[in-house]
Amino acid sequence: MSNNSIISLRSSKEKTEYYLISGTIIFSFFYFVLRSTIIDNFIWIMIFPFFCIVYKLMDNNRVRSINYNHLDKLMMIYLSYGVIITFIGLIISPNKVNIVEVFVHYYYISIIYFIVRKYTSVSMFNIVKVIKIIWVLAIILIIDIIIENYIYHNHSSAMIPWVKYELENANFSSLSAFNDSILKNIGSLLTSHKTASMMMASFFCFILPFPTRLRFKSDYSFINIKSLITNRTINVVILASILYCLFGLIVPNKTSLFSIFIVILVFLWINKSFKQILITLIFLLFTIMNFYDQIFQMIVDNFFNTYTTFYTYRITGVPVTIFNYIFDFSPLIEGYKGHNIFDYLIGKYVVSGYSGNPFPITTTELRMLSTPLFFGIFWTIIILMLAYYILKICFRLIKSKKQSYFNYLGLSFFGFFMIYFLDIHYPVFFRHGPMELFFVMLGTLSSCYMFEKQPYQELNGKDYYGFNI
Repeated sequence: MSNNSIISLRSSKEKTEYYLISGTIIFSFFYFVLRSTIIDNFIWIMIFPFFCIVYKLMDNNRVRSINYNHLDKLMMIYLSYGVIITFIGLIISPNKVNIVEVFVHYYYISIIYFIVRKYTSVSMFNIVKVIKIIWVLAIILIIDIIIENYIYHNHSSAMIPWVKYELENANFSSLSAFNDSILKNIGSLLTSHKTASMMMASFFCFILPFPTRLRFKSDYSFINIKSLITNRTINVVILASILYCLFGLIVPNKTSLFSIFIVILVFLWINKSFKQILITLIFLLFTIMNFYDQIFQMIVDNFFNTYTTFYTYRITGVPVTIFNYIFDFSPLIEGYKGHNIFDYLIGKYVVSGYSGNPFPITTTELRMLSTPLFFGIFWTIIILMLAYYILKICFRLIKSKKQSYFNYLGLSFFGFFMIYFLDIHYPVFFRHGPMELFFVMLGTLSSCYMFEKQPYQELNGKDYYGFNI
């Protein structure tokens, strides 16, 4: 095969991979929009993963291949485990429909990781094109929240298709619960105000390092990244808009805001540049001054006020703060007792036929910590290893001495994934949109790591990473 044919085939494959990545993100983030406006069926979420599987089966790897690292191997183990445990479940589980649903919702969609990994393994250009998704999604979500807020204040929330869809499918005990749950919350196209706030928090933490003016050594005309990613004004406007949405428009969510605060503290601790620390502190001071009332009230409500109704201490009946109520570990410990040994090993949904959300211990507020009982210890080990390598790679990029953009990308990925990891109270990332984005960003992080590992070279006027020099 001639060089021109190889280049042409490679270019065609890259376009296909980019379309698969973009389609997966669009269909996952607009999942409820599609269900509420076109056809109410979960098939929407299966379309692009199916295309990804077909593409992988047709790809004979003759044009290019990748060097596999620990993340790649763990993701192969994760997907393989999902297939194996599904076959086991179809044989032994009393609830076979639920077995298929769990596979579709939590394992099947991970195929996008391998598409992203291959696409981004070519050059840093492709990595930048993928991370631009964060900016695009942030802008879409900001605009959507502002529009929905306007509609809400005109008392017309029920005219929004996905809000109407939620109303028709929700089960409320009273009219008051109905109003408080949906009509008085700005849920966005993700149909949940907490999901929206947590996604905004992850976008905020990913974009945060960029206003310190990251300078890519690139041909800006190739993918036009200068105007969107490296423009300080645009980044500051997006960050400020996110905070405005989090504090001023949707119901303030303590988990997302406290997670942002923790990530910023780590960011300041890692970042040794006085200029960057000063810019971040000024930005934070400006935010506190503008949203002082909301921040103060949230701190008082969560750490100082005590409650005797919903937030009542379970054993003594003594009023407690929201913080103490959430971080009461006794219901979690009790919830792990008395189950079948195989529930612990391969998951309660497989052995006992438990169906519903992946948080089987309903008495605890630390719902994320109950997922090992739902999925089993083997799944938990895989996830913990993934988390370990994610953090390890992020810190390696942050400490990299090769190119400055590795430091920024390391900080960005660290902030993005930490928001996911810190959501232990009532996790909202176990739903479509956030999950697919997690796998997309994970594949991108893996490729960044491989580029950072390689020795620096200069080839035909470009550096090893694909940027013009």
